[in-house]
Amino acid sequence: MPSFARLPKNIIIKQRRKTEVNSRMATYMGMDVHKKNCQAVAMDEEGTILKEEKVENSLEGFEPFFKDIEDAKVVIESC
Repeated sequence: MPSFARLPKNIIIKQRRKTEVNSRMATYMGMDVHKKNCQAVAMDEEGTILKEEKVENSLEGFEPFFKDIEDAKVVIESC
């Protein structure tokens, strides 16, 4: 289960997944940034995981992940 320290308290993380992003619901992104890659997760306002991928830290790596996400609140974790 993903862990995000600053998610709103009313968000309950669920393990069910959706196959497409619903643009009418709020979307929250969590990104765990590493030197070469980033673990990225998109969730809806109910805490349902919309997509989760390991992406390369480059424009070519991030564009496919974000292509169907119009607006999101983002949390970034970096060491």
